[in-house]
Amino acid sequence: KEKVLAAKRAGIRRVILPEQNRSDVAEIPTDLLKGLELEYVGTIDEALTHTLARSG
Repeated sequence: KEKVLAAKRAGIRRVILPEQNRSDVAEIPTDLLKGLELEYVGTIDEALTHTLARSG
């Protein structure tokens, strides 16, 4: 939770998270998540695919 909120404070708009953290993020009030695009992945390969797809 803390890292997602820190990312927002830093101006980061897109955060890739492990699927296992979905329940932790669900505890964050919705208004604090506004402006963030959260993507959940199950493997590092998925994370790389999301990252490389956006940059290329």
